[in-house]
Amino acid sequence: MKNKKVEEIVEKRLGIPPDYQHKALFESNFLQSNWHANKFTALSYCLDLSKNVCVLDLGAGSGNFEIIFAKRVKYITALDYHKEALDFVKSILKKNKINNVKSVYGDIRNLKKIKLMGIYDVILLVDVIEHIELDEADKMIKYLKKILAPGGRICVITPNYKSLWIHMETILDKFTIVPHFGGHQHLAKYYPDNLKSVFEKNGYTTSLIQSFNLFSFAIPIRSLSTLLCRLELASNIKFGNLLLGVFKNEKK
Repeated sequence: MKNKKVEEIVEKRLGIPPDYQHKALFESNFLQSNWHANKFTALSYCLDLSKNVCVLDLGAGSGNFEIIFAKRVKYITALDYHKEALDFVKSILKKNKINNVKSVYGDIRNLKKIKLMGIYDVILLVDVIEHIELDEADKMIKYLKKILAPGGRICVITPNYKSLWIHMETILDKFTIVPHFGGHQHLAKYYPDNLKSVFEKNGYTTSLIQSFNLFSFAIPIRSLSTLLCRLELASNIKFGNLLLGVFKNEKK
């Protein structure tokens, strides 16, 4: 019997289109657009990306990272379990004449079965780790050490469940403002201590844990929203709605 849990595409069940993240970033109202844009502000803040860096983007969705960062790095592998989303990624990359990205179909809960492309300097888990159970996340993080270069980093962005996000999620779900989160998309809840713990127990060192998107996403002018987001990160606020974690592989 096939494993239905692995094969189920949650986005399809909830009616989330393959280009959802792309539209949320580039075509949505300023609140939703800034919410997503500030994630990439956070990535720029914490990652020193260059033409020597190879990136694995786990749960690439509709390819927002690839569109924004592809020209700043050597190579990106964009992995997702949603074939239609990967088709959209391929089309948008072709449209933007981006040639250093490879789209790979696979489930992050079964990375051992996926033929990736070697060793990576940076692995991204942006809006991903909360979508799998805690025990599955633990196994995935343990496995990632095998494909992360010595000194390489894993960067995580996930909702902060010691923030106002708890109430925001309840309101969003109650009024169906966005596709349902609690118990459907979000299967695990993270806050600074348990996010740090799940990586350190698997042999990583914590380089950074901060939060952002406390108020910055609510500023109508994008440039000001970006500036406030950077200030939130620099001031090390504790109760931002999103967590940013960077974890280093110290193996040699």
